[in-house]
Amino acid sequence: MSRGQIFLYSILSCLILICIVDDSEELPGLTIKKLQACPKYPKALAKLSNIKLKKVKENMLISYTGVISRDITNDLEVQAVLTRCAASEALDTCERMRPFTIKNFCRFFNIDKTPWSSFLNSLKPHVTCPIKKGTYVLKDAEVSSGDFGRFPFASGFYKFEFIMKDQGNGDVITCVYVEATLNP
Repeated sequence: MSRGQIFLYSILSCLILICIVDDSEELPGLTIKKLQACPKYPKALAKLSNIKLKKVKENMLISYTGVISRDITNDLEVQAVLTRCAASEALDTCERMRPFTIKNFCRFFNIDKTPWSSFLNSLKPHVTCPIKKGTYVLKDAEVSSGDFGRFPFASGFYKFEFIMKDQGNGDVITCVYVEATLNP
């Protein structure tokens, strides 16, 4: 697996782990302090509901319903912004990492035998670009929790923002903001 694919997988893993985690669920070493749609994008085109996360042995099973309010005919751009602080009480120690942006993201939907293939294949109907308006259901998609241990995150308080945009017109499709404490 190339470095680019590994980094992409880490971003997707963060999305899967952070965007879908319910506050009532406990994952070792991770405490979600805040999970919300980004307040600065109240008109995002996709809304998630019925979010469920179950831990079964070494794996997490994720389910949710997503509603996309209109067809998205252009390619996608995703951006991940990570900020790390020593602690939630020490916001003067925060360091914002350089945002990571992937343009032409649609190409990743149809790559077989990747760590995220089984996740995407569990989404019904199957997602391809252009993305059609409608309801998408993810049911018991399996994500190995062992995969997260490969990424070297230091202990601390993290702020994470994941933004997906319509690359053609810049419309925000979804944006999730998370605050979490990590103690690996």
